[in-house]
Amino acid sequence: MASPSPAHTYTYPPLPPSLTRALTNTLRLPNPTKTQHKILQPLLNQQSTLIKARTGTGKTIGYAIATVANALKKQKTAAAAAAAEGQERENTVILLPTKELGVQVGHTIR
Repeated sequence: MASPSPAHTYTYPPLPPSLTRALTNTLRLPNPTKTQHKILQPLLNQQSTLIKARTGTGKTIGYAIATVANALKKQKTAAAAAAAEGQERENTVILLPTKELGVQVGHTIR
């Protein structure tokens, strides 16, 4: 089997090394799906992003990867700023239309 093109790996767009290790070693997700690849760069640039794709194409994981990557990038500066101001770290809110979908997304992200 041929290796994936560099454009379809977690090194492009670049993710924090700890997240790449977690995806490949712990979660056993060696490469992003085509859907994830399409949404990662805009999400990493913190652009509003909407994608329509079939069930099972990795949309939820794609959004979660970008959310965690952005949080990790901000972690050091945010932690220092929060400590200086006595604030907690940043949070993320995910809005979903149904409780059932919320349970499914929560399970996927955990």
